[in-house]
Amino acid sequence: MRAQLAMCMWAVCVAVLLMQLGIVAATHFRGGLIYWKTVGPVNDSNGLVPVEVTQRFGWRRNASSDTFCDDRVIEAGDLAGASGDLICQSGCRSPYQNLSSVRVYCTDYSVSNNWMVGERSYVVWLSHSDVVAASFSGGNWIMLAHSVLPGSYARWEVRVTFNLNATSRSTGNASPVIKMSPVINMFHGCHYTVRLPAVDPDGDTVRCRWANASLGECSGVCMSFPGADLDEETCAISYNATGAVGMYAVAVQIDDFASADDTQPISSVPLQFLVSVSDAAVACDAKPTFVPPTEVDGTCIAIPPSTTYTGILVARSSGPDAHIVDITTQSPAGMTKSPLTDGFEPNDRHVNVTWRPSASQAGTNLFCFVAVENTTAESDQSCVYFAVGIQPPRLKLGSMTPTGLIARNHGTWRVEFDQETALPSKSAYIRFHDQSGHEIFSVDSAKDPGVVVTSSVSSSTLTFQTRYLFDENSSYYITFDDGVAVGIQSCGPRSAGVKTSDFWVIYTDADVQGNDLTQPLPLLTIHLTSTCRTQDGLRPVSCAFDGDVGSVCLVESPDVLLSVDCSDEAVSLTHVKPGFHSLVVVSNGLHTLLRFDQTRVISPSTATTEMTPQGWTSWSEWSGCSRSCDAGLQQRVRRCAHNSRGACDGDSTNIRFCNVFHCTSGDHPVLLLRFPFLLSFCLTIVTL
Repeated sequence: MRAQLAMCMWAVCVAVLLMQLGIVAATHFRGGLIYWKTVGPVNDSNGLVPVEVTQRFGWRRNASSDTFCDDRVIEAGDLAGASGDLICQSGCRSPYQNLSSVRVYCTDYSVSNNWMVGERSYVVWLSHSDVVAASFSGGNWIMLAHSVLPGSYARWEVRVTFNLNATSRSTGNASPVIKMSPVINMFHGCHYTVRLPAVDPDGDTVRCRWANASLGECSGVCMSFPGADLDEETCAISYNATGAVGMYAVAVQIDDFASADDTQPISSVPLQFLVSVSDAAVACDAKPTFVPPTEVDGTCIAIPPSTTYTGILVARSSGPDAHIVDITTQSPAGMTKSPLTDGFEPNDRHVNVTWRPSASQAGTNLFCFVAVENTTAESDQSCVYFAVGIQPPRLKLGSMTPTGLIARNHGTWRVEFDQETALPSKSAYIRFHDQSGHEIFSVDSAKDPGVVVTSSVSSSTLTFQTRYLFDENSSYYITFDDGVAVGIQSCGPRSAGVKTSDFWVIYTDADVQGNDLTQPLPLLTIHLTSTCRTQDGLRPVSCAFDGDVGSVCLVESPDVLLSVDCSDEAVSLTHVKPGFHSLVVVSNGLHTLLRFDQTRVISPSTATTEMTPQGWTSWSEWSGCSRSCDAGLQQRVRRCAHNSRGACDGDSTNIRFCNVFHCTSGDHPVLLLRFPFLLSFCLTIVTL
C-alpha cells in the first residue's frame, strides 16, 4: 500500500513537472516573420532557382539560456532562440523537406518587455515552376485573451509562399520586406492605429490581409484579435482597446502582386506579433515621441557600397512625470546600438546606431524603433528603409539656372540631378538665404505645385517657381534639404542635400528689373547700346562703357577667329565701382588674346594681389559655360566667413571666358544669354 502511494505521488509529481516544463516551453514564442528574394538564375538542368530566405523570430528573453540575449551575445554572433525547423509543405522535390533550422543571430532585445529578436538569412534551391509553401510550427503561444480554444495555449504556424509563375520575371524577384516589434503595449479604453511597414523592393503592389486558417497560415491564432480592422491597401490596423485586458496574437499575411489589377500573388509572407492590453491611469495621448535629428518615419536612405551609416534616435517623454526607460529596435543584422543616454533636453534620451552593411545585404533593408516610458506607454513604431549598395541622387555642380545677376522678381529656377528621380512624398525644402545666412523663404518640393521633375535615363531636371521680390544690391544663396527628390531604385532613396553657402549664389542690382515671372533671365544681362572704340582705325582694342556698375565687352574682329583658349584668364567683379571700366583686347598674329586690366576693373582702394585673403571661404567650382561655342562666360564665387564685407579684402566673384571658338556648321550654341552672337556686344556685370 505504501509502495502504491509512493508510486502515485511520484506519478503526480512527474505530471506536474512535465506540465510546468510544457508551460515554460510553450509560452516563450513572441511571433516572427519570413521574407525572401531570388539571388540567381534558374538552373536549366533541374528547374531550381536559388532563393535567399530571411527569417526573424522573437522569444521570451528569460525563458532559457538559448533565448537570452544581451550586448555580449549580439557581439559574439552566436546562434540563439528556441529550436525548430522551417519545413516545406508543398512544391519541394522531397515531401516535408527541411529547409533550415529556425535558430537566429540575436539582433535586438528589450529588458522592459522581456523579449529578444534574432535574424538569419540563408540560400535554398526551390522549384521555379511550382508554388512552394514552407512553415515553422510548434508549441503554444502565451495564454491569450482571445484564442480559438479559450483557456488554452494556442499553437502557432508561420507560413511563407513562393509563386514565381505569377510574374513574367523568372528571377530578380523579392517578396515584401517588413519588421515589427514583437510586443506592442496598449492601454484599455484607448484607440490605436498600427501601421505595418511593408515595402516591396521590386515596386510591386502590396496588400495585407488576415492570415487564413484554411491555408495553414496561423494555426491557433487565426482571427484572434477581435474588433480590429485591417485596411488591406494601406496595411494599417485600427483597434479600440475596449475588450478584455490581456495578450492578443496578431497574424497577418503580406502579399505582393505584379500589377494593381492582379489577383494571384507572387508571394505571401507572414507577420505575427503580440498586443498587450493593460489597465493604467494614463491618458491615451500620453506617449513618447521621436524628435529631430531622428530620421522621419518612412524615409528611404541610400547606403553606397563599403560605407557606414550612423544615426541617432532621440525620444522625448510625454511629460515631466514620465521618463524614457527603453528605445527598442528591430535592426538589420550587424547594426550596433549604444546604451540609453540623457539628451540635451530634460525629457529626452537617445541612443546612437551604427551599421556597415555587408555585400550580401545589398537591396532594401528595414530598421524600426519604439520608445518606451516607465508607465509602459509606447511611441508609435517608426521605420527607416535602407537602400544598400545604391548611390543617392546628387545635385550636379554647375547645372543651376540662373546664377549670378538676376531680376529682383525672378521666379523660375532649374537644377539637375545625376540620375533619374521623382518628387518625394515627404516634405523637403529648397531654402533661400540672405548674405547673413538667414533663411528668407523656402519651397516644399513635396507639396508645392510649382515644383516639377523631368527625368531621362541618366539624369533629371528639377524646376521650381517662386514669387518673391528680392532686395536691391543684395546677394543670396540657395540650399537643399536631404530628399527634395527621390531615386527610382529600391525604396526610392532620398537625394543628398546641399547645405553650403557657395553652391548656388545669386545677386540683384537696382538697375535690373523684370516683369516675366515664368521665363528665366539670362545669366548676365546684355546691353546693346554701347559700342567699342577703335585705335588708329584698326581693329577694336578696347571697349568702354558708362553705367552704374562696371561693364566689359567681348570683341570679335572680322579677320580673326576666336580660337585661343582663354580659360585661364579671369577678372574679379565684386568691388567694381560705378564709372568707366575697360577690357583690353590684344592681337597677336592670327590669334586674339584677352587680358583684363585689373587696375581699371577693380577699384584701387580694394584691389589686392592676395589670392586667398584671411576671412574668405574657398572658391566654388566654375559654373557651366553659358554657351557651347561662339564664346560664353563662367563664374565662380566665395563668401566672407565673417559675414561682413569689411572683414575680407579682395573679391567674391570671378568670371572668365569659355568655349571661345566659332560654332561650326550645324552647331547650335547653348544660350543662357538668349541673344545671338554679335560682332560686338556688351555684358553688364552687377556687383555686390
